[in-house]
Amino acid sequence: MAKNNQIRGAKKRDPMNRSGFPPKRILAPIDGSENSTRALNGAIEISKTFGARLFIINVTPREKIDLGFDFPRHTSAVEEYNDEMDRRSERLLRDSLELAKKEGCTNVETEAIPEFQSATRQILEQALSKKIDLIVLGTRGLGGFKRLLLGSVSSEVVTHADCNVLVIR
Repeated sequence: MAKNNQIRGAKKRDPMNRSGFPPKRILAPIDGSENSTRALNGAIEISKTFGARLFIINVTPREKIDLGFDFPRHTSAVEEYNDEMDRRSERLLRDSLELAKKEGCTNVETEAIPEFQSATRQILEQALSKKIDLIVLGTRGLGGFKRLLLGSVSSEVVTHADCNVLVIR
């Protein structure tokens, strides 16, 4: 029976490293919050300790432009919002990469992931596509009240990830 949380077409982790430990590939989703910064520091340390490749991602909030309506002001405001989120993501990823390199972590990649559905889904998809052994994330991010009502991203990632997850407070 297939797991409900597995994304179609994704490959399972290396069967020779069933436990995923020590990790060879670490995913650190960041959002600029204090908790995500602490989690990033933890991911950097683990990456250095085990010589693991570190993937730092930022799931960038995006608003869709509803083409069913012709409101130039609305379209412009959405485009401005998306542009600002892209600039924020670029700064955050650049600063995170600099921190990782400063701390001696050399095998690092960064990527901004546009969020049209959910941050959780984007994180899980990235973990599968990059064949991640360990996801390191903070307990609470910048999600706000809506995330509190729907369940936190970290809780959903722990529940549905196909790899080990370390949640740092």
